[in-house]
Amino acid sequence: LAAFTAPDVCFGTPMLFSNNSTAAGGSVAGYHWNFPNGTPSVSTLANPTIVFGASGSLNATLIVTNNFGCADTIQQAVNVLPNPVASFSAPSVCFGAPFQITNTSTVSPAGSAMTYTWSIPGALPNSSTAQQPVVSFSNPGSSVITLVTTSPGGCSDTAQSTVTIYPLPDAGFSAPAVCFGTATPFTNSSSVTSGGSLSAFSWSFPGATP
Repeated sequence: LAAFTAPDVCFGTPMLFSNNSTAAGGSVAGYHWNFPNGTPSVSTLANPTIVFGASGSLNATLIVTNNFGCADTIQQAVNVLPNPVASFSAPSVCFGAPFQITNTSTVSPAGSAMTYTWSIPGALPNSSTAQQPVVSFSNPGSSVITLVTTSPGGCSDTAQSTVTIYPLPDAGFSAPAVCFGTATPFTNSSSVTSGGSLSAFSWSFPGATP
């Protein structure tokens, strides 16, 4: 009597087939397996290990022959679960400014509940299980953000992206005391650290011209 079991596996993970065949009144003389979309696609091992090239419900066939030359065949479906695709986007930001990481991960079938594990070095918080966490950085530099997305079947995928955290400028200026009606020269002493550069200035002079 031909019989086997095989566990559900994630796409790309080898599947081990457990052969439970019996030969009443005789002995098993041989096995012949057929695995469409499998590598290998055929086997004569008792308990082969197969990697399938597609996900979904796939048929596996086992033919068992006993020492009398009699054969029995069983075909049954095995499940290869689809892997999620982890992906996200995160803007480069000024340090101290909170921002949201946009999670664009997908899985089949669409709408399946997924879990997320974030690692965000240097951020507050520096880890999260939220779908789209809001974080901020307290120091300029760069951070490699890592997302592990896990599907309901336990299959996972990992995505990484580096974000830049820009330093804040240090605004400063000086101006001498002048007589009324005399133009006042303003000296801009603003600066920025960590290799940054100043790109724009906006002045406000209440009661002055301009």
